[in-house]
Amino acid sequence: MTAKAPDLEQRLTASRQGPFKSAGERRIAEILDASGIRYDYERPLLVLDRGQPRIWYPDFYLPELAVYLEYFGIVADEGYDRRTRHKKAVYEAMELDVIAIYPATFRTDWRGYIVDSLEKITARRQSTLAQARGEFHGSAC
Repeated sequence: MTAKAPDLEQRLTASRQGPFKSAGERRIAEILDASGIRYDYERPLLVLDRGQPRIWYPDFYLPELAVYLEYFGIVADEGYDRRTRHKKAVYEAMELDVIAIYPATFRTDWRGYIVDSLEKITARRQSTLAQARGEFHGSAC
């Protein structure tokens, strides 16, 4: 008898309870938990990478905010840096809101950095909606 594969929600819950891939990811999860910000850990994401559809697993997805957090935890590795730049370029091309976090971020007010980044994203979205509202109301029906 074969066991049924767990659904996405079960895997995400199990992932949160299990070990994270790095101490940095654990720190991020702890602050999200302490702040009451709901997240999914390594939720699958379909991206278009070099013209090919691929499944990536960003570190954190904040479903109530539609924002991703990516922890780029390796320092001074040319190959990793190249992959990081590529990953960020793909996210930008897809117009996804991604907050990049690095080991150096933890030496600053990193909690404030995350909150400030979320506020900037929210403000940009509100501005876009206000502009669309003005254009909608100004157009002839």
